[in-house]
Amino acid sequence: MKERSPIRIGFAPYDIRYTFWALLAHALRQAAKERGVAIETVPIISASEAAAVLEHFLSQGVDAVIMAPPRADYLECASLVHQAQARGIPVVALDSLFPGGVETYVVRSDNAGGAALVAERLLARVQRGPLVHLHGP
Repeated sequence: MKERSPIRIGFAPYDIRYTFWALLAHALRQAAKERGVAIETVPIISASEAAAVLEHFLSQGVDAVIMAPPRADYLECASLVHQAQARGIPVVALDSLFPGGVETYVVRSDNAGGAALVAERLLARVQRGPLVHLHGP
C-alpha cells in the first residue's frame, strides 16, 4: 500500500514583528506539528509580497493556503486566489477579507470578546484608582 504524504499547507501571516501575528504563527506551527501536517511559513508585509508568496505556494502544490490578505486592493493576488480555487486548493483569509470581493474562507479574532476578557481581568485586579483605555491604531 502506498504511504500517504502529509498534508502541506502554505502559511503567509502578516508581519510577524507584531505580537498577534507572531503568536498566531507559533500556534499554527505547533498545531501542524501535533497533527503531522507540513507547513511552510513565509511572512508578508505588502500586497506584492502576498502575490509572490501565493504564487510560490501554488507552484509548490500545497494542499491549502492560509494567509493574511493584503491591505490594498491588488488584482494579481485576487487572480491567484481564483487560480488556487480552480485547482481545488482552499484559501483561508486570516483576520480580514481579501480585497476586491474575492470569496474565501475567513477566520477572524474576536476582538470585542478579547477586550471584554482583558477588562474583566483588570477590574478584578485593580482595587481602586482610575483605569484608562488607550486606543491604538
